[in-house]
Amino acid sequence: MNTFFKNYWSLFIDFIKDFQDVKFKEIPLSILSVFHFYLDDDFKRRIGEESFGNILKTKIQYENQMQPNFDVFLSKINKKNSGMSHSSKILIIDGDLLRFPEAYLQTFDKRKTEYMFPAKMKKSKTWYDYVQNLKKLGKVHMLDDYREDNNKLINQYLTQINSLFVKYKDHPVYSNKYFQNKFLEEMPLMVDLLVAYENFFSKVLISCVIVGNTQSLFSRILTLIANSKGIPTICMQHGIIGNELGYFPVFSSKHAVCGYYEKEWYLKRGVPSQSIEIIGHPRFDEIFTKKHMPKRKFIQKLGISSKKKLVFVATNINRDINVWSTFIRELQKNPSITIIIKPHHTEERRIGTKDFKKLSAKYPSVKLVPAATNLYDIIANVDIVVQEYSTVGLEAMLFDKPVFHLRKKDYSYLNDRYYYDQLAEFSHDDPLVAVKMINHFLEDIHLQTAIKIKQKQFLSFVYPQTLSGIKLHDLLHKITGQKSMLTNVTDDNVVKKLIPTNVTDNTEVKESMQINFPDGTIVKGTGYHIYLIHKGEKCHITSPEMFKKLGCKAKGVKIISNKMLENIPNGPNISPDNLSTFIKIKKQKKSIMFFFSN
Repeated sequence: MNTFFKNYWSLFIDFIKDFQDVKFKEIPLSILSVFHFYLDDDFKRRIGEESFGNILKTKIQYENQMQPNFDVFLSKINKKNSGMSHSSKILIIDGDLLRFPEAYLQTFDKRKTEYMFPAKMKKSKTWYDYVQNLKKLGKVHMLDDYREDNNKLINQYLTQINSLFVKYKDHPVYSNKYFQNKFLEEMPLMVDLLVAYENFFSKVLISCVIVGNTQSLFSRILTLIANSKGIPTICMQHGIIGNELGYFPVFSSKHAVCGYYEKEWYLKRGVPSQSIEIIGHPRFDEIFTKKHMPKRKFIQKLGISSKKKLVFVATNINRDINVWSTFIRELQKNPSITIIIKPHHTEERRIGTKDFKKLSAKYPSVKLVPAATNLYDIIANVDIVVQEYSTVGLEAMLFDKPVFHLRKKDYSYLNDRYYYDQLAEFSHDDPLVAVKMINHFLEDIHLQTAIKIKQKQFLSFVYPQTLSGIKLHDLLHKITGQKSMLTNVTDDNVVKKLIPTNVTDNTEVKESMQINFPDGTIVKGTGYHIYLIHKGEKCHITSPEMFKKLGCKAKGVKIISNKMLENIPNGPNISPDNLSTFIKIKKQKKSIMFFFSN
């Protein structure tokens, strides 16, 4: 744990303690703060110094102390599951980084699902159309209907906070004008949301709340008010954990993460295991379920050659433009390559893309596309993806695309580790070396095979599922006792929204159906064990050596749900004693028909 994070989290806990008497019922306003926004650049620099620890009362030294320090306050807020009746509804706060595709939202039973629109409604056609579209999915609650005049309460808090600023006039942080102004600016919105959500839950029966994050005021306050009513809450993981400050602490009763990587990350920080659920994210389901733009149309739309290899450069707001410019200038020298650049929409809005425009104008083989261009249409049609520290890397691997990582040397100011560390042989901080790696990859079939195998292994750790949407429905059923998914899902259009065309496991969707697994099929669930199907039984391949001698390849492993895997009877383990028999079985596939039911 580096010095910055030791001091930052200790300071945050100090702030919560010192201002805990300014509270709404049992919720201190200080725990609601997006704390790093209160610190100017100078303080962020000073927090990284060892000497800063001298002013702190809380002394977090180890990562496993982090969540428990927050839980001291959260335990006073949270109540046990209230056991809502079956007339209660699931509440989804759309927007605010939830990022559920509309096709997935359509799989929720309208009779059991309602939506929250928390922002103050603006008189604009865009907002009106958005709300009207949301109403097609289910009942929409406008938080405006539950708001009230809070001036008296705001003035009361203002008096309390200012008196505490006087009390801590010698404190280097609390006495800082930037810090004070930020807290006072946010406080009225905190009060507005606290009162409005409190009013909402007093009038509407809710069995579970789903949010896209708990780092914004809108979702964090909703989560805490729900918790205070004994209503279970689920926070989805909206992207890879790049910056620790955007994904911690945990406020929801269930934290839905992408894979084992995140589970380890949260456990290391003291989050209880029972609070973490490996779910994935429903938006990634569209990688497998949605038809993407055909290659011919993609080529025509961009006006590029169909004879060249397409390299997609995905940048974001943290990029070093000098590094990426050097990389692009060098890579475009390869005459067999076309480079497609798509900036992140935040990058385009905040810092602009003039440097990329210059490169695109200068080099015919460099194509800058608008940030609004559909990401999955791009990834589906390119040959290679290059990124730095983005969820795009994960998404590209799920598309089975080779990914290279042009990274910085150090990310300790963001996190304790680089998300793609396990793929170090395909990463580099030198743009010229990264170009050589890509040029070599295009010529070396062995390297092409190696990256495919390595990425499969990586995905089994960071994203061990395909059907995230169904896993979330299962979790909701487990939490609420109600089936949140439409019951009349015999319609093929509904099934297609959930089921990948290349995965036969849809027992979670239909009451019962038959699955055809030939003898010799290699399957696995979300765990590490891999099996060979023989005579209707799953036979455990006991080691990587056995896997290799069977002639298996990583790309040939069929990932199925744990439920389906459990329903297949166990057969003999595959070992050196019976290996020759199973090699013959692998070569002679025979169809076996399985029947499963929920």
